[in-house]
Amino acid sequence: DDSEYKLNQYDLSNNRFVWVGNDIDDKFPEIDGTMITWRGGAAADDVEIYYWDLNDPVIRALKNNTIQDTYPVISRNKIAWRAFDGNDWEIFYWDGSSTDTIMVTDNDYYDYNPVIDNDAIAWSGGDYPDSDIYYQSIGGSTELVYDSEYFCNQPVLSKNKLMWGTNEDGQYEIYVAKKVVE
Repeated sequence: DDSEYKLNQYDLSNNRFVWVGNDIDDKFPEIDGTMITWRGGAAADDVEIYYWDLNDPVIRALKNNTIQDTYPVISRNKIAWRAFDGNDWEIFYWDGSSTDTIMVTDNDYYDYNPVIDNDAIAWSGGDYPDSDIYYQSIGGSTELVYDSEYFCNQPVLSKNKLMWGTNEDGQYEIYVAKKVVE
């Protein structure tokens, strides 16, 4: 079906494309080592997060629910994504090995743009046009890193360093956390 989004992998050793997905729309792929994650679903309001270890022939769904799970990110086999809880967007996490997923946020405003680096997650959260930057070491408490009256987006987290962008009265700026997040 030409109207369906398909997920493909290019196999360098055999010089060919391999179809990764299934018979539903597959979007927003991310890869880290041998792990691939993506969003797949037949209906806009019921999409799931899938993952596949390239060393294993089985494609797995992280959740099977009736809400929209989307925009997965991956680091060291751990996956974070956002999901609509019926009221707003929340951030979820999977540790790469358990059968349980963790709801990182549970509040009354929109949480989006999750990023993950090893055992840490950062994201944007708030009510447009006001959004802030948050950070959590998995299992720890959530830290408000940057409280803004402007729209903050696209956090980047690498080796415990955090940066993000913001639009302040039409001028885009880049911020970096002053301290190394511990």
